[in-house]
Amino acid sequence: GPGLNQFLSKKQKPRPRAVKSQTFAGQRNPAYISAHPAARTEVLTPRNQKVESGTEDGGAAERGDRLRLPHETDHLREKLLDIFADQALKVDFVLQSEPYTRDLNKLSDLILNLKF
Repeated sequence: GPGLNQFLSKKQKPRPRAVKSQTFAGQRNPAYISAHPAARTEVLTPRNQKVESGTEDGGAAERGDRLRLPHETDHLREKLLDIFADQALKVDFVLQSEPYTRDLNKLSDLILNLKF
């Protein structure tokens, strides 16, 4: 594109006008639609950000075939908060994302690898 001084000068060439077309309320004029769509920001939730289990068998050996019971989750949460005192959000996120995992070391590793 032009340099800043050239861009700001009054000697610019007139831009060609877009072809007039009929528009309807709430719709953009097709002559002004960008060839590149606007970027979209995706909102991620804990369900979207599934933490990978990291074992070759998909974590079946460490998670068993059943969900953790509420008292097991509470016990793991207490233990994890002893280790990660000021990181309750990360602890809760990992416990929610990994409802089958009971291994304290595995859960700790997942917390350490979170990037938020």
